[in-house]
Amino acid sequence: MDSPRAEHANLAATLRQLRKDAGLSQMEAAAATGLTQVKISRLETGKYTPQPDDVDRVTRAYKAPAKVRRALERTARDLTEGQVYSRIILQRGAWQMQQMTGRIEAESGRVRVFHPTIVPGLLQTPAYARAMFASVGIADGELERTVRARMARQELLGSNREFVLLMSEGALRWQIGSPQLMLDLIDHIAATIGLPNVRVGIIPYSTRATVFVQEGFDLYDTRAVIIGTTTATATITDTRDLAIYDKLFTELEASASIGDAAGTELERIAADYRALR
Repeated sequence: MDSPRAEHANLAATLRQLRKDAGLSQMEAAAATGLTQVKISRLETGKYTPQPDDVDRVTRAYKAPAKVRRALERTARDLTEGQVYSRIILQRGAWQMQQMTGRIEAESGRVRVFHPTIVPGLLQTPAYARAMFASVGIADGELERTVRARMARQELLGSNREFVLLMSEGALRWQIGSPQLMLDLIDHIAATIGLPNVRVGIIPYSTRATVFVQEGFDLYDTRAVIIGTTTATATITDTRDLAIYDKLFTELEASASIGDAAGTELERIAADYRALR
């Protein structure tokens, strides 16, 4: 991504060191890889975000170990702006997408999430996540690994990062599994409200909407927004688009019941689930 961040800087420094370990000058590296000397330089200074193919070409030319090549290519994929189709995520292993998201969250000082129809992953219980992932066709062999990867992300909620996690009331009214599953989920969310670095917000159905939101999205500082649709996941880093989502999130947060007020909304919804049970 264009903004300098630790992962990008580490990748650039590693590529530079691998070239030096191989005993190659930048001109020699260019000749060995088919890239230009200017591009080699930009890769090593972090002025250019490498594509995974770039990383594969240079690390093979530098005779880097296979394990190192795979790790650096994965980093390049994480940093690359673009769109990943759901069928590709399922083919590669949905747990890998969860791990990638966890790495992005770990690098961010502030994470802001809004979903209109799904409880944010950082607030899900294993049972809720399992039912959700199973509904999109994740095979049994990958299901538990994907659930564990999502739950591992929640360990960051106890860190010094700032989280603002918003959802519409409709996300909690969309009954997954059973009333008891939803009650357990609500209890889990309520326990999260007490964390000092986490703001949980519920937008009640009774609140008049001032904006229309077509999809859920996750904001990472002011560096990137990830948007999930039924068929794809897109990562956007364009500053103009980020400004739009930043403004949208601010408006949504202003409509939400936060903290103790969110707890009151959760109890109201829980009462209806208890009646169903």
